[in-house]
Amino acid sequence: MTEPTTTEPTNMARKESPYFKENSSDENGIVLFTTCPNQLNWRDVKKSFVEADFGWVERVDLVPSGKYKKAYIYFEPNKWNMQSKENEYIALQQGRGLKVFYQNNRFFKVKVATTKKITRDEALKRSEKSIRVEIE
Repeated sequence: MTEPTTTEPTNMARKESPYFKENSSDENGIVLFTTCPNQLNWRDVKKSFVEADFGWVERVDLVPSGKYKKAYIYFEPNKWNMQSKENEYIALQQGRGLKVFYQNNRFFKVKVATTKKITRDEALKRSEKSIRVEIE
């Protein structure tokens, strides 16, 4: 797997989000955002970030969104790999993005999430199915 590379600085309005500081802090657990093709599942996304060696990936939440899925990658607090991924950490805190390559030329364009961090329980509750089956 190719090492992640940083992309050009993006719109600084993202840094002004009330959740940017919390989601970009290793002390709170970093939350990253990207989109991914519908054929990928959470295991595929998690595998890519584990192999990129950013740190301990707590979980990946996928949200259907038409042609693509929104992916939120949650890292355990204080588990970012500061020994070899400090430059990527600094780039994310500056509002820059990363490209994480997962298949030859395919990559995730990753940035710090600017939405409120949700707990595992909240994510499970949101994903509950509304389909009900009753026997007559």
